[in-house]
Amino acid sequence: MGFGLGKGEVLEDEEGLANMRHLGKCIDWLGKAIVPNIDNYPNS
Repeated sequence: MGFGLGKGEVLEDEEGLANMRHLGKCIDWLGKAIVPNIDNYPNS
């Protein structure tokens, strides 16, 4: 999550942007790990 009060200020929050990039990579990895085994996951 990034912080900023004014429009565009969040783009100056390097740590927040780095955290969001890392989160995106983790979500991407998780999705790729689940897809080949999706039949083994419960429906509910």
